[in-house]
Amino acid sequence: MLTKDFTGKSRIGERVKHINVFEKDKRVHPVTGDNRIRIALESGNLKAAIELLKEKRVDPSADDNCAIRWASKNGYVEVVKELLKDKRVDPSVYDNWAIRVASERGHLEVVKVLLKDERVDPSVNNNWAIKMASEYGHAEVVKVLLKDERVDSSFAVLGALCTKKFEIIELLLNDNRRIHVLDANITTRHDS
Repeated sequence: MLTKDFTGKSRIGERVKHINVFEKDKRVHPVTGDNRIRIALESGNLKAAIELLKEKRVDPSADDNCAIRWASKNGYVEVVKELLKDKRVDPSVYDNWAIRVASERGHLEVVKVLLKDERVDPSVNNNWAIKMASEYGHAEVVKVLLKDERVDSSFAVLGALCTKKFEIIELLLNDNRRIHVLDANITTRHDS
């Protein structure tokens, strides 16, 4: 959430403006701490983020690949594409957090781009990506994830049942993969 000062202006927007002024002075290193991309992404300034990626002194993998994580979380597909062009960027950090959060939030295009990278594994953390996409009702994301052979939809079926996402339940049950009931049986037992 952006905070605003008493004038109603965004503090992050003001920080970006001040950094732009300093950047004109050649003595000032514009990417100290490699925070510029993060600041641009936090403020929603995608154009600035993409321009920064062209700056050779910028490390897009700084702060544990914060940029790919933030761009994936917010559905910034063009930024994700640009970031993945740089081999220093690792979309699989934090147990493939980028694909998990993009799936959970329903960012279909980001999910598609991430799945093209061989380092991304949508099945990590007990298939968290498809489970959360199912629970939140992101049918198109579920369809894309089901195309990946590594994905097991067992946990997703239970999640979709618990949240009454009937369209998702139908998608998952129509998939030809075996549903491992014992793996998916994480509900509380009730004595009758």
